[in-house]
Amino acid sequence: MTKSVKSVSKKVLVTVPEPLLRRLDAKAKNENRTRSAELCVQLAKSLGKPRARAQA
Repeated sequence: MTKSVKSVSKKVLVTVPEPLLRRLDAKAKNENRTRSAELCVQLAKSLGKPRARAQA
């Protein structure tokens, strides 16, 4: 039996440095997306990348 995964959106407040916010806004404008949509896209890309393991 497989369960279907339901995507649920939650509201999140974040604090972002101004230079990063300007880059996010510029990217959103270029891609015709809202700031929130661009943030979701960038976060998904960031979390999707495998990270190198820390060396002890």
